[in-house]
Amino acid sequence: MNVSDACSRFLTYSKSSKNLSSHTLRAYQIDINDFLSFVGKDKKLTQCDKHLFRDFLSYLLREKGLKTTTVKRRLACLKTVFRWLEEEEYIEIDPLYRLNERLAIPKKLPRALTRDEIGKLIIHCRSTLSLHATNSITEKDLPKLTSIKEINNFTCLLAVEILFATGVRVGELVSIAPADIDLLAGTILINGKGNRQRLVFITDPEILILLRANMQLRQSRDKNPTKLLVNSRGSNITTATIRKLLHNATAAANIKRSITPHMLRHTAATHLLEAGVDIRYVQQLLGHHSISTTQIYTHVNNAQLKKLITTLHPRRAILEGMR
Repeated sequence: MNVSDACSRFLTYSKSSKNLSSHTLRAYQIDINDFLSFVGKDKKLTQCDKHLFRDFLSYLLREKGLKTTTVKRRLACLKTVFRWLEEEEYIEIDPLYRLNERLAIPKKLPRALTRDEIGKLIIHCRSTLSLHATNSITEKDLPKLTSIKEINNFTCLLAVEILFATGVRVGELVSIAPADIDLLAGTILINGKGNRQRLVFITDPEILILLRANMQLRQSRDKNPTKLLVNSRGSNITTATIRKLLHNATAAANIKRSITPHMLRHTAATHLLEAGVDIRYVQQLLGHHSISTTQIYTHVNNAQLKKLITTLHPRRAILEGMR
């Protein structure tokens, strides 16, 4: 069997048998196409050895000039492909099993919003629905949500509140179905990566009011949507629409940098840890398989700690007082 046919079978399996997002499948296709362009579509599986993969990684880094993070993603995809080929007995031994290539990736702290930025964003989203900036809202305060503009503004507010309250991924957000929500218990069942399920919690009464209003909005639509969030046409909302609504709200709120849904996930994790929540609970909330993934947020706390020590440590004041 040649490499092209093998990769085609893997993609077919991934689409039909695994609960992968369209984003992941698209990324797989891009990674595999890069590999096929390098080795040629007629390359035999038996000709794929660790030397070939080392040459491929070198080609990506030196000739194509790709970032280390991108090259690492290419390698991770190929490891998934060839591990599956071995499991399905298309090959006897996975040639990548003992490939120990260390790709050093510069540490990059997750970008989180400051308290001022997240406050501005929420207050702006509330103002688009004529809701008071800081006063508690009730169901009577909400508009009828009949116009396209009102529906978009409401959906944007609810998306921002859920993303910040729970730290869910934007793909998980748009996949939430009404049956996943228990308003009495204040929980949402999230179907995360790798078919792993977890509960996240909505304890703020104002967000629960928004969720109840959203249920009524869905029932009033003609399209009979299957998911929690709907667009102005009454259909299930997409991640692209969420990003667009958030981009527009960020600009209107006079926030000087672009904000993505994933930054709200980072923001939730960062501020929970800064508030003293145990990292194991944050790991569970975010759905991280390994706590090492969650530990990146402790670097954010360390950066803040360094800044505070630099400005507030009493050493200088003590010495100045002795002079």
